[in-house]
Amino acid sequence: MVLELPTPCENLIEFLDRHKGNIEENVAMAIMKQATLAAQTCCQRGVLHRDVKLENLLINPVTLNPEKRLELDNVDLHDWFKYLICQTEYNEIIDVGFSSYEIGRKLGEGGFGSVYAGVRLKDGLEVALKFADKVGIEWINIEGHPEPVPKEIGLLILANKGPWVPQIIQLLDWVEEAERYIMVQELPTPCENLFEFLDRHEGTLEENVVKAIMKQATLAAQPCCQRGVLHRDVKLENLLINPDTLEVKLIE
Repeated sequence: MVLELPTPCENLIEFLDRHKGNIEENVAMAIMKQATLAAQTCCQRGVLHRDVKLENLLINPVTLNPEKRLELDNVDLHDWFKYLICQTEYNEIIDVGFSSYEIGRKLGEGGFGSVYAGVRLKDGLEVALKFADKVGIEWINIEGHPEPVPKEIGLLILANKGPWVPQIIQLLDWVEEAERYIMVQELPTPCENLFEFLDRHEGTLEENVVKAIMKQATLAAQPCCQRGVLHRDVKLENLLINPDTLEVKLIE
């Protein structure tokens, strides 16, 4: 077998030993989050990892954005896992508009619906796919559409109408089905919401960083208003930021 070898790396027991068994809470949270994502993905693909332990988690000690790989020494493959795969949308291929998309990991879920990472097959573009139930939603009439459309879709169409505004998340595709609608939006990479960004910086940012964020949030909200869309929920969770470039995008 030829496997990838993350460099630099050490297993988690070595990492903990070097830190005398004590690590920061945000580091522990990052490790647990990624270990959970790895184990969950294995399950969804029919592999039950029965030995998730410190020695089987590799971490990059330099970035402190731990990059882990599960060593699949002990696995079980069961028919009921195969059934689980059939019941999930993970890695399913769907058509929205004139494009096909592969559905990846779940990004979030709530009363608003479910959001998955995805890839547009024709060019490999990373996207976010939102699946929302049509029950109880509001509908609006917008120019260019003979029939009412779900309010969420209509407002995003209006917000994106006119010259491109890089601070507003783009609606790339959408489709209405019998019981749900699907939205395809751009997925900035890398990105995190502003709440997560602040949390990683322990709630304190440099003044020039705050100015850059606020300027971009304003540049997003202002054209929304000019295009007839009043965004009533501009909050930390609805602002995505690229931690490398500090580019900000308004969502929802």
